[in-house]
Amino acid sequence: MKNLYPMLYILFLIYWCCSKPNDSRRNFKIENRDGLWFDKKTNQLYTGAFSDTLIRYIEGSFKNGKRDGYWRYTNVMSNQVDSEGTYKNGLKHSKWIRRWPNGNLYRSMEYNNGLPVGEWYEMNENGKRQIGYCSFKNGDGVWRRMYENGQESEIGTFSNGLKTGKWKYYYENGNLKVEGAYNNGNRTGDWKFYSEDKSLRLKFTSNQIDSLITRKSDILRLHSKDADWFFLAKIPTHLEDVGDFDPELFFITPLVGEKF
Repeated sequence: MKNLYPMLYILFLIYWCCSKPNDSRRNFKIENRDGLWFDKKTNQLYTGAFSDTLIRYIEGSFKNGKRDGYWRYTNVMSNQVDSEGTYKNGLKHSKWIRRWPNGNLYRSMEYNNGLPVGEWYEMNENGKRQIGYCSFKNGDGVWRRMYENGQESEIGTFSNGLKTGKWKYYYENGNLKVEGAYNNGNRTGDWKFYSEDKSLRLKFTSNQIDSLITRKSDILRLHSKDADWFFLAKIPTHLEDVGDFDPELFFITPLVGEKF
């Protein structure tokens, strides 16, 4: 069942992007101006409750134009609370959790004024096995994620809450799938994509990858000689961004031979 999530998520993104109304049709009483939220009627920094039902049911509050207090995101497809936690002065703070569609814990997180701190961990869908872990200190740490069989699926470093240095992703048999580097959260240099038999399948510069991102659907389609590979492209590079949608969960999943 879990293997269906990447495809379902991609299809849902396509549907959402095609049907997404513009802000004028959503009739929000607040609007974002350079990172701060203003009351349209009074033209003052907004303080008060907020809710939205476009992609997920979102409940929260603002204080002086910034997210503040408890926020909850509910998945409209499963009707389960997807993530919840506290903002302080616009930054994630204290305990945050994300859940699988079945309601089981997916990721437990701790923040201090926007920076990841303490013990972070991920659980598998049935809640019986830890599949990811990092011990953060002021935003710095080495992130590891594993398959159900215990084989490492990805490893990389965060600095000040941003992906940095070499990141590697592996197939379930332990062979290298993808390798590339980040600099302050941005892809840099060459990115190499390997077949499961260890042969180099694709090679792109970070600029080429960025240029291939389809703005409408946020889906990256890489053409190879044998088939198309699809990847979710907008990967959250700052851990503060992980927790709304989590495309990182499905990043670098080749759907070889699959077509929309």
